[in-house]
Amino acid sequence: MNKHNRISAYFDLLPDQVVQEQMKVLLSYGVVYFWMQVLSGTLLTAILWFSQPISRWTMGIWYLSVVAISALRWLQSGKIFTENPLTPERLHQLTQNYLLHTTLLNALWGLSSILFYVPETTNLALHIVLLSLIAVSIFPLIVLSRNALHAQIAAVFIPMILVLFTQDNLSFNLLAISLGVLAGLMALSGHVLFATLSTLHHAQIRLLDQMNTDPLTQVANRRYFEQVFKLEWRRAARNAEPLSLLMIDVDHFKSFNDQFGHQAGDKCLKLIARNLQSLAKRASDVVARHGGEEFVILLPNTTLEDALNVAESLRAHIEKQPLSLDPKGHKPITISIGVSSCVPSTMRTDELANQSAEREVIFPAMLLRAADQALYHAKHRGRNQVAHEACGLDDSDLEEHEPALGQAA
Repeated sequence: MNKHNRISAYFDLLPDQVVQEQMKVLLSYGVVYFWMQVLSGTLLTAILWFSQPISRWTMGIWYLSVVAISALRWLQSGKIFTENPLTPERLHQLTQNYLLHTTLLNALWGLSSILFYVPETTNLALHIVLLSLIAVSIFPLIVLSRNALHAQIAAVFIPMILVLFTQDNLSFNLLAISLGVLAGLMALSGHVLFATLSTLHHAQIRLLDQMNTDPLTQVANRRYFEQVFKLEWRRAARNAEPLSLLMIDVDHFKSFNDQFGHQAGDKCLKLIARNLQSLAKRASDVVARHGGEEFVILLPNTTLEDALNVAESLRAHIEKQPLSLDPKGHKPITISIGVSSCVPSTMRTDELANQSAEREVIFPAMLLRAADQALYHAKHRGRNQVAHEACGLDDSDLEEHEPALGQAA
C-alpha cells in the first residue's frame, strides 16, 4: 500500500480511503461544533457586555471573529463530502485547514481570559465553565494529532491560569492551581485515549492486510487490486498520465498440478508471486493474484514501451526459476503476459460531456479487456511470450475472441 506523509501520526499507515472515511466521521459533527462555538461566545458576550471596564468594541470584534472562523471551519470541512475523488494531497490540505481554524478559535478563547477578565465570582465561574466546555470539544482532535490536542488545551487554559496567579487573592491562586490540574488531567486523558486508538489502529491495519492479501501467495488479492485500479485510473485521468496493465498466466499450470500435486502447485504459485513482487520495484506498482494461476501487475505512470520491457524481464526471470514441467527438468515453468496501456480519459468525446457516470466505467473495463485479449494472443501463439493490445477496442471486436479466452488458459 502507498504511504503518504500526513499531519496525523494516527493515519500514517492507513490507506487514503480509510483516512477519508475517518475524517468524514470527525467532520460530520461540524454543525455541532459551529453552534457550540457560537452559543458559547454569545453567552459570554451577553453576560460581560455591561461589565466594566471591558471595551464593547473589543468584545464585538472578538465575538465576530469566533463566529467567522467557526463558519469558515464548517464550510471548509464540508468540502470533504462534496469533492470526489479526493486526492491525498487535497485531504492533507483540508486536514491542515481544519487544524489551523481550530487553533485560531482556541487561541481566541484563551485571549478572552486576558481581555475579558472580571474578578466578580459569578462571571468568572461562568467564564471558566465555558473554557472547560471548549476544551472538552477539542478531544476529537486526538485522531489528528496527540500533540495538537495538548497544544489546544494549553491555549485555552494557560491564559486564565496566568491571570488568576497574578491576582493578590489566595482563592484565585488556588483556583489557578485547580485549573492547571484540570488541564493536566485532560492532557493525560488524551494520552490514554491516543494509546487506546493506536492499539485499535494497529488491529485495523492487520485486519486490512488480511482483507487485501491473498492468503497463499501473500501478494494483493483481486479485491485490493480493483480498489487501487479505480483510484489509479482517476489519478492518471486527472494528471493525463499513462497507466499500464500486465495480465500474467502460468503456462500449463493444470498439467503441472495434475502431475506433481496441489502442494507443488501451491509452491509454484508462491515462487512466481515472490519473483513478480521483487521485480515490480516501485512503491506505486501493484502485484495481485487475479484468480487461480493468473496474476496482474498495475504500473501507474508507465508507457507501453516501458511496460513491455518490464513484462519481458518478468518472463525471462520466471523461465530461469528451478521449477519444471517434467521430472528431468527439461521443460521449465513459464508465463505468458498480456500488456496494454493507455492514458485514461473521463470522456470519450465532447458529446459524452453530459452523459451519466455509468457510461464512464467502460474505460477501466477497456484496459482490462485489452490486457486480457493480449494474454489470449500470447498463449495462442505458443505461450512463454509477451503480447500487447491497444486499449480502446469496440465491444464488437472484443466479442469475436471471448469464446476462445477460456480455452487459451
